[in-house]
Amino acid sequence: MSANRVANSETTIFTVVNTLAAQHNAVGLSQGAPDFDTPRWVLDIIKEAFDAGRNQYAPMSGVPEFRQAISGIYRTKYGLSFDTATQITVTSGATEAIFDSVLALCDPGDELIAFEPFFDSYAGSCKMAGCTMKAVTLHLPDFSFDRKELEAAITPRTKAIIINNPNNPTGKVYTMEELTVLSEVANKYNLTIISDEVYENLVFDGLKHIPTATVPGLADRTITINSTAKTFSATGWKIGYICAPAPLTQAVQAVHQWVTFAVNHPIQLAFSKILPISADYSKEFCAEMEKRRDYLLARTTEWGFDPVKPEGSYFFMATFDRLSKKSDMEFMEELIKTKQVALIPASPFYLSAVDEGHRLLRFNFVKSMAALEQADKNMRRL
Repeated sequence: MSANRVANSETTIFTVVNTLAAQHNAVGLSQGAPDFDTPRWVLDIIKEAFDAGRNQYAPMSGVPEFRQAISGIYRTKYGLSFDTATQITVTSGATEAIFDSVLALCDPGDELIAFEPFFDSYAGSCKMAGCTMKAVTLHLPDFSFDRKELEAAITPRTKAIIINNPNNPTGKVYTMEELTVLSEVANKYNLTIISDEVYENLVFDGLKHIPTATVPGLADRTITINSTAKTFSATGWKIGYICAPAPLTQAVQAVHQWVTFAVNHPIQLAFSKILPISADYSKEFCAEMEKRRDYLLARTTEWGFDPVKPEGSYFFMATFDRLSKKSDMEFMEELIKTKQVALIPASPFYLSAVDEGHRLLRFNFVKSMAALEQADKNMRRL
């Protein structure tokens, strides 16, 4: 009795892995949710906001103070100017922002291009919109893409390209050269860019995040998506936002008003105060994640994996050819049952190069040092 768009809906790989991990008491290096709490100073501001009495519906586009804070951050950090009245929309997390953007741009039968491996909600959003997602592969050993492959994927039905920078699950940070290619292609074929930048504050080794909207030729055709969850270790609050030119903002708001309409009012008020004073904290958090990245990279190499060093996010991928000839799904299950360590198999993040995905597992280092050390003990002891 269900609609075709959900009739064959599969359980996400995260649910599959988390269920199996719970059964075997495995250390969870799988789902990208911290096992430590949000900073105390952030929680104090949140509590004050809930006591302020503004607990009814927020405006559909977001609380004015929060939209002003978002605009101020982009202006200060990147020189981008987003009008608070016509170019910013607050959403229920980046996942809703992605969904809104895909439905705003694509009709049934249209096509959207994503770089694989990709975050799995991209495919789900395309399915709900009735459009076709086509994949362009980020190739090993450094997860780079080929311009010829990108252009070959474009047809008269292509409406948009979605990019995740820094990338989940690879940890790739796109260079200006790569983003310039993206600009040239988007302008050549008149495409919109959906730029998922939720890990913008997690860029390592002295590199700098380059917002897609700052690339010459892309300011007027980019939907920028961001979130408070990754920077402030608060995945449960679901506060995301979209910044885009006014015509694109009108389109995404036409979807947003029927999906959630309004987002948590007091937490938006709190983040209007948190964002402007968060620069030092963001640097400290990034430095701490870089240390945990380096620790886990060293351990995985010792265990027999061949990891690809990530430049951003809190994920990285590793091949396991030296350890097993099994598929990624089979080896994931073996590790949970025999080593009590849970990882995410990569093949669900691929459409075209699934064989490449079968060689990879995704590691997640946004965990306490105690959890990372326990994973090391389990891998060595059992």
